[in-house]
Amino acid sequence: MDLIHLIYASAASRSLNQRKLPALLKKSRENNAAVDITGLLLYKDGAFFQILEGDRPTVLRVFEKIKKDPRHTNITVLLLESIPQRNFADHRMGFVSVDEDTAALPGFSKVLLQGMGFLDLQGDAARTQKVIENFKDGYWRPSKES
Repeated sequence: MDLIHLIYASAASRSLNQRKLPALLKKSRENNAAVDITGLLLYKDGAFFQILEGDRPTVLRVFEKIKKDPRHTNITVLLLESIPQRNFADHRMGFVSVDEDTAALPGFSKVLLQGMGFLDLQGDAARTQKVIENFKDGYWRPSKES
């Protein structure tokens, strides 16, 4: 099996509120579990950042659906590469939300709150770590002025 990860960022076409984000995350987790996709979904300041891990055809098929989703604009692929193992094997879709009210939902990740040490990425994950840090620092997110 050709295991890959695809990392992308996109702008939300409209802001997600406290009711919409949990529903989106729940559906993402269900869909990903059904096709053996793992990863991480971050949402901050009107932007999505997602890591999808799995076999190549499945990841690419899921990403094609994401590209057609009207909740996303300006989708940018940041990394698409083969990986020796999953870095998010226990995450059908780990996530970070815009507020603390969703911290009790399944899959909540503290990556944007505590930094990269929380993730404990395995193998040669330096590029993955760098793109997550860049997103945390504001890259690929709409500016507050826009």
